[in-house]
Amino acid sequence: RSVAFETCACAPHWNGPACTVPDCLGVKNCSNAGICVGPDECQCSRGRVGADCSQLQPVREIAPLRLSD
Repeated sequence: RSVAFETCACAPHWNGPACTVPDCLGVKNCSNAGICVGPDECQCSRGRVGADCSQLQPVREIAPLRLSD
């Protein structure tokens, strides 16, 4: 919602000039091991799991990298 000329008040958990940047403070900013894709929603980096990406994925569950020829 507009609160002044070219200024917006974002809904909870949204930031940025157009309120399109999600906030992941509730999941420790994805523990610096993933990216915030929605309010308190992380997409974890390879080998990391959990709502906040703070856990290591067991080695046996990590799919091997496929190298192209």
